[in-house]
Amino acid sequence: MLLGKLISYSKEKNIPMHMPGHKRNTELLGSDLPYELDITEIADFDYLHHATGVLKKISDTAQSLYNCGRSFPLINGSTCGILAAIRACTKPGDAVLAARNCHKSVYNAIGLCRLNAEYLLPEWDNTFQIFGSVQPQTIEEALRKNPGIKLVIITSPTYEGVISNIKEISKTVHKYGLPLLVDEAHGAHLHFYTEDKGEALDNGADIVVSGLHKTLPVLTQCALLNTQKDFKYADAVQRQLEIFESSSPSYILLASIDKCLTLLTHQQKQLFSAYEENLHSIEIKLQKLKKLKVLGYGNTPIEKYNSIYMFDKGKLVISTRGTNYTGSYLASLLRSKYHIETEMTAPSYVIAMTSICDSKDNLHKLADALLQIDDKAQKIDNFHSGGKPFIPKREQSIGISLEEEGKFVPLDQACGFISLEYVFAYPPGMPLIAPGERVSKELLDLIFMYFSNGITVHSTFQKLPEMIYIKET
Repeated sequence: MLLGKLISYSKEKNIPMHMPGHKRNTELLGSDLPYELDITEIADFDYLHHATGVLKKISDTAQSLYNCGRSFPLINGSTCGILAAIRACTKPGDAVLAARNCHKSVYNAIGLCRLNAEYLLPEWDNTFQIFGSVQPQTIEEALRKNPGIKLVIITSPTYEGVISNIKEISKTVHKYGLPLLVDEAHGAHLHFYTEDKGEALDNGADIVVSGLHKTLPVLTQCALLNTQKDFKYADAVQRQLEIFESSSPSYILLASIDKCLTLLTHQQKQLFSAYEENLHSIEIKLQKLKKLKVLGYGNTPIEKYNSIYMFDKGKLVISTRGTNYTGSYLASLLRSKYHIETEMTAPSYVIAMTSICDSKDNLHKLADALLQIDDKAQKIDNFHSGGKPFIPKREQSIGISLEEEGKFVPLDQACGFISLEYVFAYPPGMPLIAPGERVSKELLDLIFMYFSNGITVHSTFQKLPEMIYIKET
């Protein structure tokens, strides 16, 4: 049984450098969420989609904490918030401008709502092989070229912790009279740092979806959708959440959100001051790295990277480029030798996620492990560019493509055909190709490169690496 497996795993004392943000830290959070608290919407316990009592108090607390117009607790993750937000702000046939590195939920909303999408690529950082920030001038240029755009959608921070200049982007988008939706699934904690870390709502975004469970002490699937004050689509968002979010919400999850918000209400300064101090203490150690690189730490300060506006140092992006290690090998070594489970593995880096629930001792265990690994690593010249995602040529919309009949062909014979399915590396869940886009040799090379580096690549019909679903003509 899953419960027995979870109990057994919890006794292994593994250090969780990954989501969720509660990090199994029962010393801080207690253990008062047993099954007996799992009820449904009975008398005196309110209704999530028409809250007037105890559940409304959760929204009110979140609204006060985040200083927003409306706040909607989500128990179906950030995904249901993204779907509801896009549906609320658009009509079928509308065009949206989306950063290509958006989560797959954005693409699902585009297909489901029959929208037309224009994409933009954030700048690429070749040193760490990651996307940088979305530049305000890139948004400006795209909106000038596409006057029919109705909604702008970007991700900030990214999975890797890269933050865009939301203040300037908001000004640009609002100049065109459009709303700005920010997928802030990895940034629910940004509002609480002691200094400005680029939280989207604080900097003018109209609607922000934050995955609480990724970086704050809540149970998995908990999130928030926050809107700016006087946001004209707020009521429409509530109506759409009745469609995309469960009508039988988990009260354990809702209680988890409530507990987190209450904790932050009373202890946010104390908790985030200690957290930032702990991150600074490992930064001193990480300065000793000679072969591995950690973005924003040691000899790789953010100031060196023109493509990155701001960075969340709670994300440890550990690059193996220039060494004899791959990202997969580093993740495996941390897991097997040091009992440290990282969040994400890419061909040339891993991501270790931290939160206020990480003890100073565990953070230093990670830093010490990296120093030991670094000492045994060998320098090699492997700085060739590879793995850079791109926008394939679009032939038809996602919505139309998802309804077409096609056929499966061997992946290595798919060049030139139109894909009728998604192919994406997960995490982070950003499509390498979307339905309606043409398969190219460049795309196939990228997919096979991921496979050869031990990276998990998924597709809609789960027949990769053998077959891909394409349009017959």
